[in-house]
Amino acid sequence: MISRSLGPEFGGAIGIIFSLANAIAVAMYVVGFAETVRDLLKVGLCTDDCKTKFSSLLFLLLTLALR
Repeated sequence: MISRSLGPEFGGAIGIIFSLANAIAVAMYVVGFAETVRDLLKVGLCTDDCKTKFSSLLFLLLTLALR
């Protein structure tokens, strides 16, 4: 849509910057999620059974996401 409104030169440049910004944002979201999971597992809010279930759930979500 941007390239059609502004032309291919400006639209392409803005699209590349937008894609790069989205990639950086996803990386930050993943780091934040991983830090939260690490803190939850380290603090002791979960028992060993909870850690096993939580790890299994994360593995299942990862396999579904990568399908």
